[in-house]
Amino acid sequence: MAPNIEGLPIETVQQVASFLSHKDIRNLSLSCRSLRSKLYRLLWSRVLIHGGENDLARTLKTFDIESEHGRAILAFIKKATIHKDMVRPFWHADTWDALKYDVDPIFSTPIPQAIMQTLQAMTSLESLHLNILAFSAQQELAFLDLLQATPDIKLQNLTIRAVCKVAKSFIPKCSHDLRSLDTYDCKISTGIFKSKKLEKLRIQSQYTAMLGLHHHQSVFILGDLMEMPSLRNISNRFPALKTLILHETSRYNVDPATADPTTTITIIVNTLKKRFGHLERLAFNLNWIEFYNIVFDENFFHDLVTRIAREHRSLQEVCVLFGPPRFDHWKRDRGVTLRNFCEVPNPMGFPFGVED
Repeated sequence: MAPNIEGLPIETVQQVASFLSHKDIRNLSLSCRSLRSKLYRLLWSRVLIHGGENDLARTLKTFDIESEHGRAILAFIKKATIHKDMVRPFWHADTWDALKYDVDPIFSTPIPQAIMQTLQAMTSLESLHLNILAFSAQQELAFLDLLQATPDIKLQNLTIRAVCKVAKSFIPKCSHDLRSLDTYDCKISTGIFKSKKLEKLRIQSQYTAMLGLHHHQSVFILGDLMEMPSLRNISNRFPALKTLILHETSRYNVDPATADPTTTITIIVNTLKKRFGHLERLAFNLNWIEFYNIVFDENFFHDLVTRIAREHRSLQEVCVLFGPPRFDHWKRDRGVTLRNFCEVPNPMGFPFGVED
C-alpha cells in the first residue's frame, strides 16, 4: 500500500489517513520515512500519558514545553488521555483512605503543575480523558491552587475521574463549549456548567467504581452518598441532551412503601417524554430496586424499556444494565426489545458511551 501513496501530496495522504484508526496510522508510518513525515501531525493527534510518580513526571518532562519544538508537538494533539496510576497496593482496610498516602515531596507540586502546563500547551485539544483519582492530598491541594490562576480550557469532550472538590473546580474551566461529559459524583453534575451545548452526559458514582461493587449493592451500603440528580434537574440544566447514561439516580416523588411497578414505570416514562424531547439514547442500571422496594423481577425492566421505547418518539436506543454483561437493549430500527448476552463484560458498562 505504501508505494502507491508515497508519492501523493501531503494533504492527500493526511486526508486519506484521517479515516484510519490511530493504530493503522502508526503502522503505515513505519512503512517508510517519507510517509512518517507526512503523517507526523496525525501521529501526534492522539496521546496517552500515564504512569506512577516517576514515570508520569518523566513522560511529561519529555514534551519540553519550554522549547518551540515541544510546544509545536503539543499543539497537534486533539485527543489526550492523562492517567496517574496508583503507586501503592489496594490492601488497605479503607479503600478511599488508601489513596491519600503521603508522596515524596519532590512530586507533590511538580506533577500537578506539569499536567496543567501541558494541557494549556495543547491548543488544538478537543477531547480529554483526565484520571487523577490517585493524586495524593498534597497533589490535590496543589492542583486546586493552580486551577485558580488557569484560564479556561477549550474542550468538546471531557471524561474526568477525580475527587469531588477537584472535579468541581476543573469542570467549569472547560464547560463553555462542552458537548459531552463523563463524570463521577452527583453533586458536580448540575449547576456548575456554563455551556448549553451539552448533548451527551454520563454520570457514575466514584464510590461504586472505587469499591468495585455491583451498582444496587453500593446504593444499599452507602445510601444517600449514591444519590444522583433527578431527571427533572438534569433536564433543566441540559435541555438539548441527546445521550444520557445514569449509573445511579435519586428518588422520585413516590412513596417507596406504597409504590408499585406500574406506577414507577409511568412516572419515569412521563418524565422522559415531558423533559427530554431530544433524547436519542438512554442507559441506566438497576437503580430503582432499593428505592421502590421492587422485588427483583427482570420483567419490570423489560416492560420499562419497552414502554419508554414505545412512548418516546425521538429515542433510538434504550439500554438497562442488569450487571455486566447482561442487558435489556432496544433499538428503534429493530422495533422490539431484545435481551443481549455477552460472554465478556463490557468494560464501559454499556454498549455505547458519550463519545460514540
